[in-house]
This record gives sequence, C-alpha cells and structure tokens, in this order.
Amino acid sequence: MIINLILISFITCYIIDISGIIDSLDSFLQKKFKSPVYHTPKPFSCSLCMTFWFGLIYLLLAGSLTLPLITITCLLSMLTPVITRL
Repeated sequence: MIINLILISFITCYIIDISGIIDSLDSFLQKKFKSPVYHTPKPFSCSLCMTFWFGLIYLLLAGSLTLPLITITCLLSMLTPVITRL
C-alpha cells in the first residue's frame, strides 16, 4: 500500500509540475474566456493538494483508510517539492 502511495505521488508530481499540462490548460482557458490572467483553480494546479486528495481517494477505494496511512499520505504530499526536483 505504501509503495502505491509513493507511486501516486510521483505520477501526480509528473503530471502537474513537469509535464506542463496545467500551463497548456491555462493558455487554452485564457483563449477561450479571453482573459489574460485566467489560472486553473488551486486544488487542480497544486501537486501537494492533488497528491493528498488522490492518496485519500485511493485509500478510501482500497478500504485501507487508517490513521497511519493517512499520515503517510500527508507526508508524501509535503514531499512533493522534493519529488518534483528528482
């Protein structure tokens, strides 16, 4: 279970911080709404937030929502700047 949470954090950091999908989505929405300062809302553009929520949803769906695993999810979400730099 812990390995799966680590993999979720790596995948989330790659998608949000490294791949550039959030920047592409921002530029698309700026063109669509004709607003030069449109940004994707905070939970969807933040790797820390998304790692936390994806981890909790994964634990909930797997039926393993325990306090130690929630704590590990919180720690992994706090480590997203380090994971992104890797």
